[in-house]
Amino acid sequence: MLEWSTAGPAVGAAFLASIVEVVEAFTIVLVVATLRGWKPAVLGTVPRCSSWRQSS
Repeated sequence: MLEWSTAGPAVGAAFLASIVEVVEAFTIVLVVATLRGWKPAVLGTVPRCSSWRQSS
């Protein structure tokens, strides 16, 4: 069985990496919304999120 002292750092690093990815994705949507408006940003984000949910 795996010890938390062994798995903890890996789990923590993976969690922090996923937070970084969320911030990065939000930044991209925010930039698109700033440059082109919210409608294109939302229209580009929503289909991608729905296809991601279907593939998992």
